[in-house]
Amino acid sequence: MCSISIFIVAFSLLKLSVCVYANQPIVRFKNRTVGILTDVDAGVFTATENVTILGDLEVKATNKTANIIEEVDSLIRLQSNVELRVNTFAQHANMGIVCNPEGTEYRKRNFETGEFGECVCKEGYTGEVCLLILLTDTPIWTLVFRHDSSEGDYFSNTNMWAEAKRTNPTIRNATKFSILDEVEQIGLINERYTFKLVYPEFEEGANTNIWSQASNPVTSGSAEGYKAIGIQHASSQDGQPFLGLHSEGAYGSTFLDGNPNGGWWFAVGARRSYGGSTSVPGFAIPTRITELYICLANCLILSP
Repeated sequence: MCSISIFIVAFSLLKLSVCVYANQPIVRFKNRTVGILTDVDAGVFTATENVTILGDLEVKATNKTANIIEEVDSLIRLQSNVELRVNTFAQHANMGIVCNPEGTEYRKRNFETGEFGECVCKEGYTGEVCLLILLTDTPIWTLVFRHDSSEGDYFSNTNMWAEAKRTNPTIRNATKFSILDEVEQIGLINERYTFKLVYPEFEEGANTNIWSQASNPVTSGSAEGYKAIGIQHASSQDGQPFLGLHSEGAYGSTFLDGNPNGGWWFAVGARRSYGGSTSVPGFAIPTRITELYICLANCLILSP
C-alpha cells in the first residue's frame, strides 16, 4: 500500500476521469467521498489533459480552504469587468473624459448603474487626463476654457450655462472648449484655486493675469479670498479693478467675469458680442480669443 501506485478513478457522479499518482492509498468513504491520504511531507500529482468537475472543488491547506469553483467564477467576472471597461473607454467621446492609460490607475465606477466615471490618477500623475507631474519647480497648468469669437460663435446661457460649463471637452483647439465643471475636482489645492487668464492675440508679457481665490467661480457669485500673483491688467476699460472671477448668474451677458461691481470685462463664456463686433470684453480692450488655465501642481511657488 505504501509503494507508488497508478489509479484510474472513474467517479460517474462527478464525471471525473483522471490518472492519480500518489505515494499513499486512495480511500472511498461511506458518504461516497473519494480521498487521497498522504503523510505530512508527501505529495500528490495529477496528470490529465481534461478534468470535468460538477459541483464545488475545494483545496485545503493548513488553516486555509480555497473553493476552486468560486475562484474561477471570480476570474470570469473580472474578465467581464475588464471587457466592460474597454468598451467604456472606446466610447469615451460621449463621456467627455479621455484618460491617459499610462497615468490612469482606474476609473471610478457607479455600482448602481455600472457606468464608469472620471479618471483616477496614479501617484505622480494629475489633471483631468492624468498627466505626469514633472519633478520641477515650474507650475503645471491645464487649459479649462477657450473661446474664439472670430466667427461670431458664442455660448448659450440655457440650462444654467450648461454649454459654458462643458463643451467639446476633448477638443482643446475648438472655437468653444470648456471643462469648467471640473475646476473643483482638478484644481482645488490647499483650499484655493490658482488661475491664469490669457489673451493670445496680444503681446506676451502684457496679456496675462495670474491670481488665486478661495471660491470656485463656476458656482460662486463672488471671488472670495482673491490674491493677486501676476496681474498685467489690474483694471478694465471702465476703471473697475480686476478682483478674480465670479459667476454672473443665469441672465448675465457672460457666464463669468472679473467685474464684481457691474460690467462684464474679463468675460469667460460670453453669450453675445461687444458693441456689435465679433469681440467680447477682455481686459482694457475687446478681444476675440480668451483662454483660462488652472494650476495643477507646484502652485505654491506662485504665492505672492
